[in-house]
Amino acid sequence: MTTPSSHAAIRTRFYGPTNTKGARIVATRPATTFAPAERLTMAYDYELGDTGSHHAAAVAFLAKFNEYPVSINPEGMCWDGDMFWTWKAA
Repeated sequence: MTTPSSHAAIRTRFYGPTNTKGARIVATRPATTFAPAERLTMAYDYELGDTGSHHAAAVAFLAKFNEYPVSINPEGMCWDGDMFWTWKAA
């Protein structure tokens, strides 16, 4: 029997600045049957712009939570202001 695997897209969401926090991007992956939910917050990079900051957050998320080398697809999908990213084995 093989070990089951499950993949979910990474969601990135922009949160604007508040009185106590700067602008930031939060990358999350929902819980699945085989993995718990995971979350990473990073500062918004104004030099990268919107898509670049979302992409950088997705790359940092996978670098932190994925044990195997992968590459993020450079084109994210956008719904309701959130971006969704998929990946493939490197």
